[in-house]
Amino acid sequence: MASVMHMVLVEWALGSPEGVGDEASRLVDTQLRHLDGVLSIHRGPSVSIEGLEGRTDWAMAILFAGPESVEAYLPHPDHRVVADFLGAHAATVTVFDVAG
Repeated sequence: MASVMHMVLVEWALGSPEGVGDEASRLVDTQLRHLDGVLSIHRGPSVSIEGLEGRTDWAMAILFAGPESVEAYLPHPDHRVVADFLGAHAATVTVFDVAG
């Protein structure tokens, strides 16, 4: 089965607390890295020199072993902690999954 890259792009809402991106990254590190099927995680603000981020302030990319790992991840309580935090502070959240 092919791996899946799960990408989450976030634009923070106006009035979000200072350090919201740092807290999101901390939550990812403490809540998601240990989950079954997670092969790697990258998260944080853009480091691109292209300047093409648009309105995206923060992103996360999780490489999963396969689609079954994504299916198990979505309802997992540790994922809900991160998803709920992002939802509470984001103006927009875009999710895009790509098979590898």
